[in-house]
Amino acid sequence: MVSPLPDDIWSLIVLSGIIISLFLTVYLPWKRDYSCSMVLAGSILVISAVVFFLDLMEVENSIIRDLGFYPDDIVDNYSVHRFVTPIFLHGDFLHLISNFLPLFFLGMQLEGKIGWKRYLLLFIGSGIIAHAVVLILSPFEALGQRMDIVSIGASGAVFGLLGGYWFLYPKDEVFFPLILIRKWPISLIFMIYGGMETVLVFAGTNDHISHAAHLGGLLGAFPLAAMIRPDEDEGEAKPEEPWGERLEELARTRSQKESLHKALSADEPEVRDAWLEDFFDRIRCPKCGKKGMDYGGKTANCTKCGYRIRP
Repeated sequence: MVSPLPDDIWSLIVLSGIIISLFLTVYLPWKRDYSCSMVLAGSILVISAVVFFLDLMEVENSIIRDLGFYPDDIVDNYSVHRFVTPIFLHGDFLHLISNFLPLFFLGMQLEGKIGWKRYLLLFIGSGIIAHAVVLILSPFEALGQRMDIVSIGASGAVFGLLGGYWFLYPKDEVFFPLILIRKWPISLIFMIYGGMETVLVFAGTNDHISHAAHLGGLLGAFPLAAMIRPDEDEGEAKPEEPWGERLEELARTRSQKESLHKALSADEPEVRDAWLEDFFDRIRCPKCGKKGMDYGGKTANCTKCGYRIRP
């Protein structure tokens, strides 16, 4: 029986790096309060850079062949690791940066709303669904997919973040590099990217990009987002309880109390929000104890457990 694991030494080294990265993506947010999206983005950047360097130095390796998503190898050798490993591999710098920027901007903002556990499930789950779509289409050579064509990149998972964000918070505005880096309605970003991929898929565009995987990740994120959706009242105090009194219960130190006092006594909304941001940055999450909460003007979110505080 053929082993599903690669024989090439460089492929094994990169595979080990991916496994370590996945471990750190769970361990660092859980134990060290790191941002899950930052750890993921950094891991993808480093691993892709290693592959680029080996190619630049003309080091003979078969990393893409061993770890990319080849439907025929899934069927023949049961190489199930290929559902995840391609997320960390990219063909060139432009391919990498086109995934890294949306991952960085969307990931940080979405993780702040739903917590790192839900975020990680959505990201990895969307990537797996995107590859599953490719596997289903490939035997029929439908929508540009074939059993012997490789798919690599985090695109399917990134499109899943976009689909999940829109599904959960369709009225939000997010910072995103769409022409300019500024706040854009998430619904506008979803319509542009979703519409573009739909046209490219059904037009049969042959540009060596798996648009079917993009669309699969985008739409496949809907059931995942529905399953991980935070409860409406999660992290919210009773509506009859005054905002100021709730926050006073969280202020333990002198600096926390001073920031809260200045926030509550401020007349200008901008000044109040600035002091509230400082206050939430100093306190600990009432649910999990993580130091610092992200304040976005209306809601304070814990990036570790997803706990929310609203006025």
